[in-house]
Amino acid sequence: MSKYTIIIATAVLTFLYVGLVIWLHYGSAADASIGQYVANNNLNSVGDFLAGLFSPLAFLWLIATVLIQSNELSLQRDELAENRAVMGKQAEAAEKQAQFLGRQIDAMERQNNLANQVAIADHKFRLFDKRLAVYEMMMNVGQTVFTEGEVSSETHSKIARVQQTSKWFFDDNVAEWLQEIYGISRDALLGERKIKRELQVREDRPNRWSDEREAALDALRVKINGLIEKLEAMLEPVEIKKNLGDFLKIPAKIEPYEKAIHDVEQHVSNAKPK
Repeated sequence: MSKYTIIIATAVLTFLYVGLVIWLHYGSAADASIGQYVANNNLNSVGDFLAGLFSPLAFLWLIATVLIQSNELSLQRDELAENRAVMGKQAEAAEKQAQFLGRQIDAMERQNNLANQVAIADHKFRLFDKRLAVYEMMMNVGQTVFTEGEVSSETHSKIARVQQTSKWFFDDNVAEWLQEIYGISRDALLGERKIKRELQVREDRPNRWSDEREAALDALRVKINGLIEKLEAMLEPVEIKKNLGDFLKIPAKIEPYEKAIHDVEQHVSNAKPK
């Protein structure tokens, strides 16, 4: 029963009660005037009369008030129950959302890890190609030095090119090894050029040639031979493999990329809210 229904019903009962009292009073009393009734009776009697008249009405409205408050409390309980149900659904939805976000973050981490693995593998394969090119060039340089027994300008240019570029592909030990080879090659080349100039002078101006210059030329030949021997020793295939071999291992396959990508896609699909 609603609040307004209780009020209307109580008001109707109140009017009926008052009407009944008035009808009974005027219908039964000889002098039906209320003023006359007050004049004929003392105040105590009037007060008792009024108290008896309005006590049922007060009790009636008290019952109506209790019913209204009870109805409002019932409505409040219903609203609280509905609020609890809504909050429960919201909490459940929030929990599902948190679970979805957790799965999504996990999927993103898997994707990032896979991308990093692919990038590392690609970088290793690219480095392997460049390191293999350096290894083959050093083998070719060594073979040329062994065959010619000297350092030509072309051979020295190859060594210089390898020395300049290889510092990006190898560690400091290899860089120092190549730097030493470059220095020996440079000294040997410059010494051989100097010998050629001295021989040309001896041929063109024999009168200006002296025993001291001949001795210096012989000493220079000995020095160059020593440099060539040292260079040949450093360019032995065994030495080249010793210094570059650890960098020429073919990178192992990290994992089957197709399977890894499939796993990530499956994880992302599972992460979608149901």
